[in-house]
Amino acid sequence: MTFELPTGNSDVLQREGNGLVNLILSGVKLVDDWQFAAASGAQIPFSSGQSTNGWMSAHASYEVCSWFIPLVELNWFHVIDPGNYPNHVGGAVPAVIPFEGGDPFNLGAVNSGNNRDFVSAAIGFRSRLTEAATCGVAYDIPLTDDRDSLMKDRVTVDLVWTF
Repeated sequence: MTFELPTGNSDVLQREGNGLVNLILSGVKLVDDWQFAAASGAQIPFSSGQSTNGWMSAHASYEVCSWFIPLVELNWFHVIDPGNYPNHVGGAVPAVIPFEGGDPFNLGAVNSGNNRDFVSAAIGFRSRLTEAATCGVAYDIPLTDDRDSLMKDRVTVDLVWTF
């Protein structure tokens, strides 16, 4: 479980609503050089202004060698209950946009029920730099109509340090 506190500047679509809680269930299964991971969750706002969203994610990777571990991922986001936040950009954002923000934003879009589902897929790889550090990169594209989301495509880069 994670909490998102209402912080930030409301001029850039932050600090809207009263925050939210993310309920998350995840698991990983290792089979020889394969790794399979899945997660599911719900994003539940503390105010009716933001949308209530559910999501699921699946991941598979294969360790060719320690520095090359290719991966594929599939992600699904679903608007359970559209938001109704009247103050985003003077009310224009929730009234005009017919979709929700996926994983980066909760826009509180009133019409997000018109396009409740957003699906994306990613390909990439991870590298084990040391026993404690790995890095990865993935290229993510929408599988649903990209006009019904904020994403055209994106590149994600991460560095994980375990201790």
